[in-house]
Amino acid sequence: MARRRKKTTQVSPPPADIKRPGRFSGGLIVSVIITLILAGIPFALGKHIEFNSPGPFDSGAFVYSAKHLLNGAQWGVEEQSSARPNTLLANVVGVRLFGFNETGPKAVQMILQLGALGFMFYTLRKVFGPVASVVGTTVAAIYLSAPLIAKFGNVKEQFMIPLMIAAACCFLLYGYSSKRFWLILSGFFALQPYYFKPTGLSIVIALGISIIAGNALSKKPKQLALELGLFLAGYTAGLLVPGSLYIWQGLLSSLLRTLPVVMLEAGLLFGVVVFGIAAVIVLIKRYQLIMQLRHVSKWIPIAGLCLIFIALAAAAAMIKKEPGSEDSDIVSYFYDIPLVSFPRRLYFMADTQISKLLAATGLSGGYVANSWKAIGIADLAPKVFRYYKALSVPILLAMASVIAAVWVWVRRLKIKTPPEDIQSKLVWMLAVWWMIDIAFVWGSPRSYEQYYLPLCASGAML
Repeated sequence: MARRRKKTTQVSPPPADIKRPGRFSGGLIVSVIITLILAGIPFALGKHIEFNSPGPFDSGAFVYSAKHLLNGAQWGVEEQSSARPNTLLANVVGVRLFGFNETGPKAVQMILQLGALGFMFYTLRKVFGPVASVVGTTVAAIYLSAPLIAKFGNVKEQFMIPLMIAAACCFLLYGYSSKRFWLILSGFFALQPYYFKPTGLSIVIALGISIIAGNALSKKPKQLALELGLFLAGYTAGLLVPGSLYIWQGLLSSLLRTLPVVMLEAGLLFGVVVFGIAAVIVLIKRYQLIMQLRHVSKWIPIAGLCLIFIALAAAAAMIKKEPGSEDSDIVSYFYDIPLVSFPRRLYFMADTQISKLLAATGLSGGYVANSWKAIGIADLAPKVFRYYKALSVPILLAMASVIAAVWVWVRRLKIKTPPEDIQSKLVWMLAVWWMIDIAFVWGSPRSYEQYYLPLCASGAML
């Protein structure tokens, strides 16, 4: 009888220690040092000049308005401030922390800028690499603090730009990592710039186009609905920031008349209508209602329509015979029929939302519309192109990035292989944002240097 062999198990040697790269690699340290030198020194010099110079333009007025509110004045009644809600809120925080002077709002502005530049460096390095992070952060730091264009002092553009950068960075990180909380944060930050200045909507438009176009081209309707939902959730949550000022002043109804809220209402109405139409189409396809209707005798719907007309005619005749009745009573009766009243309500709701949008944007009148009556495009163009020339570095860098992105896309289309890397897709959001900022400077006929700050930021990121 053969002896059973014992099974021998070979014990593998313990794995050698895998050397993982540290969180702070040599390349990162070098990039940080270069950025601190190239971007930090000009930024520090700009801030030194700013803190030691009296704030021109509206700076002092904003500080006075903030102090007046802190002393108990009612916004819109005892204090008619030219500052928009978030600008006023930032000045209130600055005055509260640092006293009745211009140092507080300037310090708040500097903290926001430093946070945005740091976030920008981190995002560009993670998504596009170290060279992009160094160049982009350096250009943004120089042009957002240089006397050439920065408009020293407590100004709304300098407050809103860090939040525009934060919204763009969060969206890039969402596209790079697919972590949903980044998209929610992107919506939260994207709301804030408008409440500093209406042109802050450029980042909202760019993000919206990127979400819709990206999913439409790839034919992903469910992904589109999910991303829009996440973005709008953050966008709605962002109302807490300007809303805090409205609630403090007891003016919550005024918040509901602002453009972002009106846009949300219009978007919700449009979404409900689209969802209803889509649901009807799905039901028709699922139950093959059109095919089934073909089997129904054509005389049945004809007879039904005839009965409806007879009933309506009889009802109109009965109303006419009532003592004291007028023709308007018959019209009112027809308007109350569900098949008539529902489309009419939809029409009036849409018309109301359009009127609110026009009123909130100021397109129906106001400063911009009245300014165009006094100054024409022939007077504006030389000023705009003069500023374009002064800002040639960020503009040329942005144009080079757009040309490179177009070249890559066309080259891939020729070989019928669209770009698969996420960078080639995300760059289009930055390009759209920059082009909107470039176009927005033509919106107002009174062209001041601070109007060109946003395109420096979007151009630097691009």
